[in-house]
Order: sequence, then structure tokens, then C-alpha cells
Amino acid sequence: TEEYDEGVYATVGLHPIHTTKSYHDDKELGGGEAAKAFTSRGEDFNKDAYKTLAEHKKVVAIGECGLDYYRLDETTKDKQAKVFVEQIDLAFKVGKPLMIHCREGSPSEPGRSGAFSDLIKVLKENKYKLKKDGAGIMHFFTGTPNDARELEKLGFYFSFGGVVTFARDYDEAIKEISLDRIVLETDAPYVAPEPFRGKRNEPSYVEYVAMKISEILGEEPENVERKTTSSASPSPRRGRAAPSPIAGISSAWIRGGSPSTSSSPRSVPSSASRGWRSRAGNGTSSTGSRRPTPSRRFLLPTASSLAGRSWCRTTR
Repeated sequence: TEEYDEGVYATVGLHPIHTTKSYHDDKELGGGEAAKAFTSRGEDFNKDAYKTLAEHKKVVAIGECGLDYYRLDETTKDKQAKVFVEQIDLAFKVGKPLMIHCREGSPSEPGRSGAFSDLIKVLKENKYKLKKDGAGIMHFFTGTPNDARELEKLGFYFSFGGVVTFARDYDEAIKEISLDRIVLETDAPYVAPEPFRGKRNEPSYVEYVAMKISEILGEEPENVERKTTSSASPSPRRGRAAPSPIAGISSAWIRGGSPSTSSSPRSVPSSASRGWRSRAGNGTSSTGSRRPTPSRRFLLPTASSLAGRSWCRTTR
């Protein structure tokens, strides 16, 4: 993040699945036998170490943190909750919002449900510690309309990605949330939107998420672009006297091309170009597949981008 004057930020936190021995994607470790043999060990939350990181001026949120019951060992529920509360405490001490991950159990194991209800309970018990002007973001929100109502009352924003383009499970929740509380993401390289489903995701595909959100809400695409970008913008927008309260929780102004190659420090472009384009352009990814060259740019509040994964994969 220090290579750029603006536009690229970081979050720090202990993901719930990393509080114990957990699943990992061997492709993220470079593939091969060594990656397959790797076992993710459980990590204890070192308050002092995380506080030192969290106080850095380019760290804008605490997370991803939260609850994940998808591959849950029942004995780890209490540890996940304890570490989550510790990170709420950290966010309170350093005055920064939360980047929350919450995932229900596998549909084939109904006994592992309840992640969102447990999460909301913890947040309500610690409500006084949440930032009053923006508690944080529910990353890749998959909860119910009622979950959305409860979390919006607590001051959270909600990010949606490619899954909304092909699954109708989230339509009612999206309709329940105020548009000025919605932000867009991709979670690249996973969960590519239609028409790229099954392929590696790209940050530039965020345009397809915006189009689907506009369709679900019956809004003009330009209005969705304007409001979601304003919610993630680090600078005041028309009608807003101050930056968004979740301004920093964004990765960069992602474009179809490469970032500036000028010497450090560098700035990421800070304004959206004009003209909505609903079709893919002539860009081709490094894998040879077609990808869009969108005429608009969005601020993407994704933890994967913040960690550098999406940016590196898009511009290498």
C-alpha cells in the first residue's frame, strides 16, 4: 500500500477459518505436491501484533473477521466467537470499521446453520463498540432479508459479487437494503459472474454485478454506479459533505489495463470515466479468454483485492 499515494489500502484481521486447522486452496499456494501437502494450522489472535498493524495509516479496517460454519468443527465455535469479539475490541480501540465474513454451514448439514444469527447476537452485545458513522462492510453478503434489516440497523454496508448474476437466492435481501448501503465487488479470482461462470474471475467484471443489481432493483445503471461508487469513495461526492464512512475499505480504481508504471509513490486514478457500456470490449486476459474493458471504474471493497490478489492477477 505504501507504493501508492492513494487508492490502494489494506485491512488486517484473523479470518474465522484460520482460528483452527482449516481448508485452503492449494492453487493459491502455487499448486503442486508441496501445496497439496500443506496444512493450515490454527492461529491465536495476538492482540499486540495486530494492533501494531492496525495503527498503520494505510490500514482502513479490521478483517476479514466473523464466523464461518461451512466446514465447522463444533468445538471451534466458541473460539471463532472469542476471536471475533477480540477484533471488535481492536476496531473500537483504533477507531476503524469492520470487514466481516459470515458463512452458514453446508446445506447438506443443517445442524451447522446459525452463523448469521450468532453473528448478529455478538454484534448487538458489542453495539457500543461499533463505529457510529459506519460500522463496516458485510463482505460477500449471503444472509436473509431479515439479517440484512438487522445489520443495516447496526450501521453496516453490504457488498455483492458475481454470484448475484446467476443465483436468485439474494434478490430479496438486495431489495431490502438501501442502495446507498450497497457496494460492489468481485472476490476475484473466485465466483465469476455470468457470462464468465466457471472461469477465473477478474476485477473488471464488476460491471456485470452492477448491471444485475440495477436489474434487481429496477434502477438505472448510472444510478447504481453513482451511489455504489460514492459509498466506497475516499473523497466527497456531490451531495455528500464528507468522505464515505467506509471510504478506505476499497482496493483501488480497477481498470482493464495496467496500473501506472511511473516511479513510486504512485496514485491510482481517482475518478470514473463517462459512458456506460453493457458489452465486453476487445480486452483479452492472459489466459486467452475474452474479458470486458468497462468504460466505468468502481471502487471494489474486497478483502482479496486488498491483499493484492485481484490486482496482481489483473495486471501481471
